[in-house]
Amino acid sequence: MERIWLKSYPPGVPADIDPNQYRSLVELFDASIRQYAERPSYHSMGKTISFAELDVLSRQFAAWLQARGLGKGARVAIMLPNVPQAVIAYYGTLKIGAVVVQVNPLYVEREIEQQVRALRRREREGRLRARALQQAAVAADDDHRRSVAPRELVDARVGPVQQPHAARPAADARRSCEWPCSLRGAGQRTV
Repeated sequence: MERIWLKSYPPGVPADIDPNQYRSLVELFDASIRQYAERPSYHSMGKTISFAELDVLSRQFAAWLQARGLGKGARVAIMLPNVPQAVIAYYGTLKIGAVVVQVNPLYVEREIEQQVRALRRREREGRLRARALQQAAVAADDDHRRSVAPRELVDARVGPVQQPHAARPAADARRSCEWPCSLRGAGQRTV
């Protein structure tokens, strides 16, 4: 198959990349910050944010999430259009090991409720599977029989699944002192 899109690539952009070069998006993001710290990462509505500023703002957002008890495995719903705050929230969420749940900002209440119900159903099913594995291991240990469930699966206990939390929309951000990602304060505080 001819890859005709390669003709559109600017000079210096490789035709192929090594997908194993980075272990995660956070690792790729951190490498980009080191390499391009002073270069623009985002330009919107007359404001440009450098990679270094994006790093500071995403760390502040990550700290804000952690201060509210969110951490690894938590699901964070982001319901923002393509604005700088969405990028900041995305990387801040990834930095704490949480799962980003993108919510279409055009959804109406009924559609959001359906998405949340589906997410909760998947979480409940995951908890039930983990509990069944734990119970099988306990039963096998109690009966001094060999466990059917692999021991490493049982020992990797599933922590409490937290409810999804929506990131605050940009309009609320301007009214709230809690929101760390204000563009006018870019780079003022590091976390």
